[in-house]
Amino acid sequence: MELLLQIFTSFLRIGLFTFGGGYAMLPMFEREIIERRRWIDHNELLDIYAASQSLPGAIALNSATFIGSKVKGVPGAVAASFGMVTPSIVVIVIVASLLSQLSDIPLAQYALRGMSAAVVALILHSALRLGMRCIKTPGGLLVAVASLVLMLAFSMSVVKIILGAVSAGAILSLISTRRGKQRGKEGAQC
Repeated sequence: MELLLQIFTSFLRIGLFTFGGGYAMLPMFEREIIERRRWIDHNELLDIYAASQSLPGAIALNSATFIGSKVKGVPGAVAASFGMVTPSIVVIVIVASLLSQLSDIPLAQYALRGMSAAVVALILHSALRLGMRCIKTPGGLLVAVASLVLMLAFSMSVVKIILGAVSAGAILSLISTRRGKQRGKEGAQC
């Protein structure tokens, strides 16, 4: 029961103190789940994030569910999910009741703009850290740059980009594997 409470409070803290969605939550996930609790490692978090993006729903909630499940099975998944959504539900109820009054206050508008700018910085920071961990080959860098160009210059659908990246990754992996086997055969003949 104590572990379930730790799972709930950890994800409650993540949900309470981060804004901007799943990508902006990545630094909090790293600090709370990897460094503080040591429930998973960085590679597992990257795998969980990749799986969470491919499922319907919010990335942060999907990630919390996966991590909770890994730590304590179905009860852990439920505790993590409830911990993650509780702050959002409370904030939505409060903001919805105050929204009409806040929209006319310039200070509130400036505060929201400032928060939005900070969220962009958090997302960029997370993207750079993920990129440094995930992009390990020139082929991976090529796929990342091509994906960015397709999104920014051509407004290509994210689904098409992901499918293309999966295909490119598989092809690059096959080429790399074949080159490795050929080098192994050449080395054996010498």
